[in-house]
Amino acid sequence: MYNMVVITDRASRIGFLLTGVEVKEATPETAAEVLKETVERGDVGLVAINEDFIRGFDGRMMRLVTESEVPLIIPFPPVVYTEERRDVEESYAAQLIRKAIGYHIKLTR
Repeated sequence: MYNMVVITDRASRIGFLLTGVEVKEATPETAAEVLKETVERGDVGLVAINEDFIRGFDGRMMRLVTESEVPLIIPFPPVVYTEERRDVEESYAAQLIRKAIGYHIKLTR
C-alpha cells in the first residue's frame, strides 16, 4: 500500500497535518531536494506539492513532476494567509480540536 505525502511551506503545514497525511516542510530553495527524496523512497504513491515550489524547478525536475506515474505528483495552489483569514482558520481549527478532545486549545505561532 502506498502512502501520500504533502510537500508544502511552514504556513500551510498545520492544516495538512490535521488531515493525518505525512507532511514535509520545504522552502522554494529546498523543495526540489525534498521531492527527489520523497520519490526515491518507493513507498509513496501520491505527492501533493505546493505550486509555488515547482515554478522554480529546472527542466529535469519539471519532467519528474509532469511524467511521474508512481508516485503521481499533483501541484496544488498555495494557501494565502491574511491576518483576518488567519483568525478565522485558527478559530475553525480550535473548534475542530475542541470537538475532538473536549478542550479549548489556543494555537500560537
